[in-house]
Amino acid sequence: MLICETERLYLREWVPDDWKRFQPLATDPRVLRYIGHGKPWTDEQIKSRIANWIEVGRQRGWILWPVIHREDAELIGFCGFWDGFPPDVEIGWRLRPDYWGQGLATEAAWCAHDQGGFFDYQHALFEQQGQIEYSSGALAGLATELGLDGDALAQCLSDGTHRSDVENARQAATRRGVNSTPTFFVNNQRIEGNLPISQFETVINQEVALAQ
Repeated sequence: MLICETERLYLREWVPDDWKRFQPLATDPRVLRYIGHGKPWTDEQIKSRIANWIEVGRQRGWILWPVIHREDAELIGFCGFWDGFPPDVEIGWRLRPDYWGQGLATEAAWCAHDQGGFFDYQHALFEQQGQIEYSSGALAGLATELGLDGDALAQCLSDGTHRSDVENARQAATRRGVNSTPTFFVNNQRIEGNLPISQFETVINQEVALAQ
């Protein structure tokens, strides 16, 4: 059963054979780096989790649904709702690394920059992660909500005005070995993750001392 769809993706219900399609996501160390103990799941663990999602989804009507990429019909991750911290329900998602970095949201932020609204738009994108579809229509709608020209942003996306800017930034990040966010560089010192300001101050002071 189809749950919802966008221009590039659709969500559907889980089926038992999905454990094979889900395996690349559950065993890739890049995906698991900050999840649990970072250990890959066994086949039995994957089968058990898929069976659980099928049963729970059937009982209550919502779950973390499989995300299917329209162009190649690949199961590339999941997205939906989860009650991992009851009584709260959280929005969650996870994608295979080979589908990271498509850049549509980044491209939209560049288009917002053309209207002088880059940071407001960027902040809104982060606040609405997991809630907004990364389709041209949804991204243009967000621009309108922020007082920008949504039609102009949609045209900017359609024309690919900043596609090369996004690709150049992606290649620059790849050359520096960046594969997660946030990542910072203070001179040649690399800082990864949402760390306390004190750790940034330590690195900055070290670099200042070296420069004196």
